[in-house]
Amino acid sequence: VAMQAAATQDGTVAIGASALAALTSGAGNVAVGYQSMLEHTTGGLNTCYGYQTMYSTNAGSNSLGSQRNTFMGYQSGSGTWGNTASSDENVGIGYLALNGALDDADNNTVVGASAGRTITTGDNNSIFGNASEPSAAGASNQTVIGYGATGQADNSVTLGNADVTAVYMAQDS
Repeated sequence: VAMQAAATQDGTVAIGASALAALTSGAGNVAVGYQSMLEHTTGGLNTCYGYQTMYSTNAGSNSLGSQRNTFMGYQSGSGTWGNTASSDENVGIGYLALNGALDDADNNTVVGASAGRTITTGDNNSIFGNASEPSAAGASNQTVIGYGATGQADNSVTLGNADVTAVYMAQDS
């Protein structure tokens, strides 16, 4: 198995074939996995673990200037990153989590396989559960919890999907 490992004085670490291959500036990035952060050119303090994490799937686009993102899981944070704006302080954990067309999407936390994939410009969302999503690509301040749950509106909390029939607080409904 061919491995590529590089560490720089600015704290950047790349482990895996083509990891951080296009980086031109930005300190403190950690990319572990095949093509992890492959097309990321600038921006620092990103941490990515997994096959093609924070990897742009569209030739010519990259995570330009994006900072303080954390992605873990097969292709999490990989999608069509916009060239015009950075997406900062996002967390995507899980298979294909937060794997959309990120372009100036900030402060999103997504946990679950295929969760948060519709987010493109949305900010301040908390999405938890496999296949859970906010209400729209530009959703703001939505908390969505549960398998297959979909947010309903900005500045709201959604618990569960359409199959949920009751919500309990301790023993009370």
